[in-house]
Amino acid sequence: MQASPLNDPDIVAEMVRNLPIKEFRKHFKINRLWYNCCKAELWKWHKEAEQVYGRAADEDKKARKAYWQTFEGDRKNVNKAYEECEKAHDKKYTSFKEMVDIEQAILRCGFVTKESDLGEYIWMSFNIQLLKNGFTPDDIGYPSDDEEYF
Repeated sequence: MQASPLNDPDIVAEMVRNLPIKEFRKHFKINRLWYNCCKAELWKWHKEAEQVYGRAADEDKKARKAYWQTFEGDRKNVNKAYEECEKAHDKKYTSFKEMVDIEQAILRCGFVTKESDLGEYIWMSFNIQLLKNGFTPDDIGYPSDDEEYF
């Protein structure tokens, strides 16, 4: 009897890597191997999305600073600086949306729950609400990793 390819870790990992994000909930229930691969892949995507958002937020801050600095000089480049600022803001918002889509999948699949990790659950839920309201963490002033919360 030949083993099922659905139990081959290499095949499963490749299939999971190519799953659309909305399909994770259906497929992680196939067996424990699929569950572990889906969970690992979503967390990998989440880490990458956090890094992309962080870079986009930094670019947005630089673009805003450059925009406001144009008012100190001869103001020739105000329109160009404004366009750069808008482009950076759109990139930041898009990268945040992609991160929140992954967080929603993690919550939908039950990989993070109130019981398993309350802190992570609250952050993800808060990010989802921020996005619904049209904001990003950078817009409301989340403290950075090296800042105190209180």
